[in-house]
Amino acid sequence: MYYEVIVATNIEQKLTYESDALLQPGSVVIVPVRNRPTIGAVSGTSKEEDCKYKLKSISVILPFVLSEHCMTFLKWFSEYNLFSLGMALKMMVPFTPDAFAPKSTRKTSLPEKCGVVKINLNSAQQDVAQRLLSKHEFSVDLIDGVTGSGKTEVYLYLVQQRLKENPLAQALILLPEIALTSALMSRFKKYFGFDPLVWHSNMTKLQKLSIWKKVLEGEQVVVVGARSALFLPFANLAMIVIDEEHDPSYKQNEQGFYNARDMAIVRAQIENIPILLVSATPSLETVHNVKLGKFGVEKLASRYANATLPLVKIIDMRQEQGRPVISTPLSDAISSALSKREQVLIFVNQRGYTPLSLCKNCGYKWKCAICDVNLIEHKAFNRFLCHHCGGGREISKVCPECGKENTRISLGIGAERALEAIQSQFPSARCLSISSDTVSSKKARASAMDSIHNNEVDIIIGTQILAKGHHFSNLTVVGVLEADHGVGGCDLRANERTYQLLDQVSGRAGREQKQGNVFIQTYMPSAPIILALANRERDVFYEHELKDRETHSMPPFKSLIAVILSGNVEIDVQKCARRWGQLFGDLIKEAANLPGSESSHAGNRHISRPSELLRAQLLGPVPAPISRLRGKYRYRLLIKADKGSNLQRVIRCLTQRESFAVDVQVDVDPYEFL
Repeated sequence: MYYEVIVATNIEQKLTYESDALLQPGSVVIVPVRNRPTIGAVSGTSKEEDCKYKLKSISVILPFVLSEHCMTFLKWFSEYNLFSLGMALKMMVPFTPDAFAPKSTRKTSLPEKCGVVKINLNSAQQDVAQRLLSKHEFSVDLIDGVTGSGKTEVYLYLVQQRLKENPLAQALILLPEIALTSALMSRFKKYFGFDPLVWHSNMTKLQKLSIWKKVLEGEQVVVVGARSALFLPFANLAMIVIDEEHDPSYKQNEQGFYNARDMAIVRAQIENIPILLVSATPSLETVHNVKLGKFGVEKLASRYANATLPLVKIIDMRQEQGRPVISTPLSDAISSALSKREQVLIFVNQRGYTPLSLCKNCGYKWKCAICDVNLIEHKAFNRFLCHHCGGGREISKVCPECGKENTRISLGIGAERALEAIQSQFPSARCLSISSDTVSSKKARASAMDSIHNNEVDIIIGTQILAKGHHFSNLTVVGVLEADHGVGGCDLRANERTYQLLDQVSGRAGREQKQGNVFIQTYMPSAPIILALANRERDVFYEHELKDRETHSMPPFKSLIAVILSGNVEIDVQKCARRWGQLFGDLIKEAANLPGSESSHAGNRHISRPSELLRAQLLGPVPAPISRLRGKYRYRLLIKADKGSNLQRVIRCLTQRESFAVDVQVDVDPYEFL
């Protein structure tokens, strides 16, 4: 028999091998590729007469078969995101052949208990849960609840019921960051009587293999994981949950681009199962799909157990004397909270001491030597660091440009500077700084969380790591420093992200019976985003953003594809970018004659007429906002098209016809524009 095999490498085409065995599509095998054993999956048979040369044989047939749904998802994922099919397979079977050696195939037992403790829902939660429980086939529903409304309990209740209904049911819960699992794990263990299977990139090969086999062999499991967990080969997937569905961490921007939230919706459609999107601040794409009736929505408008939403106060920093780090109203609120033995969270969206250092004598800026970005001062390491490449230099008193001493001034506030200011004003307070610099390990994060929950900390200084998913019962005051950071700029989603982040961090205050207060320090108190936060007018802000996107023909009203070219010589990158744009324009003109299917589907994306390929606008090429990154010069092009336009066929045709002397990356539905 002759078989077409997808090999888990960056090879575009399928390869043909022979075997005496009768294999079904999806069979996982080991085959020789350039004389090296490589994981593969059988995609189908090949006719003997098509083989014009001696074929190599399949080396090993592993006792695993990917389901038809898995194979369909891989093919769709590859075509839509312009991944090679082999690299898509490598995401679903992320192992080398030696991982399947007999010594590593031991089986571990899964706890049998399920639903040990009943999840008590209030009436609003119960109403939402009952409506969602009636859905067993594909549907997309948003649980839109204010912070502290008990959204997690609702979806855990639904998962619990699915497992009770079907002894073979499997469920997937995706989180934007694995740091959020500790908060979920304790509740899960309480309700289910066993720990979920946790999947993320830092696991060992044996840990991954054990989980991979459980889901493939159809054991009843619940997997909690980061975006890569979406590619596990589930045999009986019954439900998918995307917690914090708006979070940009679901978008992968390195080593291939894809949006795990959107891909999860596609997988749910292929599996014909319900999927839940959960957020207090849903993405504009989700809000738009709800308005169009494509997604359902269930709202939880009040906090659990009669807790009240925090009061939000805007502090106009233009009125403060001397540009202090901590304003007078926030300082007074901290003092009051400390006197009542309540906790305070100071949020600053920047690691290090300060994001900008310059010489007041000559204006020199401390910048990265190989990236077009400012170096971040880190006093704790006595270094300037680049947050893109990791490089840097020691902090010196002498300006490298003019040679003057002690002329460096620091602009902006990082977590270190906020901690310094807090310790200066409140020397007797017990302070804890939490960022990826200070709690880089799982053990350190767990220890920090325990300290907060045990009231061993008075003031927490935190970055985004604390903005969501945490419940601190004694925290009543939240102070947001430099709330203007991230507003506007060249990023399409800057305002949306800033609103979501500030709303989420505000929700950490007053989550139980004590009244919470949020103080937002800003130099733009009349900006729409700031007013919306102060007045709790989320929907007004969303409507304003949607109208702005529609006016400028941007997502969710249009589709975007970004093309990023990079190389060591700027003029070569510029020439290749111009050539790429010219070739793309030529291909658009002949797009109606390109080979490919007449129709396809991608969740709610429908492709029906080749003529739709003609409606595309090419912007650029221009230097990227970060024009040099890790030593490589970068140019960008942006393609704007009607929703449903299958531009992937045009781009794939271009990449197959032409080769370029620089690196070319294609980002479908881009989230980053830097």
